[in-house]
Amino acid sequence: MPELFRTVAVAEFAAAAARTIARFPEVALVADDVAAPADHARDGGEFAARTIFPFTITHAGRPLSLAQARTLHRALNLDLTRSSLSGASDVGAALCHIGQPVPVGDGTGGTTGALRISADARLVSDSWVGAGDLVSTGRLTRRLDQIATVFEKLRFLLPHLDRLEALGPS
Repeated sequence: MPELFRTVAVAEFAAAAARTIARFPEVALVADDVAAPADHARDGGEFAARTIFPFTITHAGRPLSLAQARTLHRALNLDLTRSSLSGASDVGAALCHIGQPVPVGDGTGGTTGALRISADARLVSDSWVGAGDLVSTGRLTRRLDQIATVFEKLRFLLPHLDRLEALGPS
């Protein structure tokens, strides 16, 4: 697999993740210096772009706790079209596999829960077909479109957070 394709794929992921997160006001990106303190840009190539995007979520004017982030993380991995949640449609059916919740300092000595999306090796390997830049680019674009699906499903789940918490771990 050409290094140029790997480099472009990871850079496009970073740009798409930042752009998508900016479209969702209930989501706040954890600062890059907190999320990735290593000098990843110094290495160049495919490692020049940020690959992990931790973010916090606000609901009802407050950041989610770690327990609430865990609840959303579980719900992201469920097909909810047959659930009792109103409005579960295509976005409710999407299975969104993202990084497990982690505690993040909230700046006041407390913690909040952060979820993470990241570029993995499959982003590149599933996109590259070895023939024709347009085919590989199209496959990469479809993978990048899945970033928005994660945040659309999170937005769908937030009004149902209390009901999801009541269900407990599954």
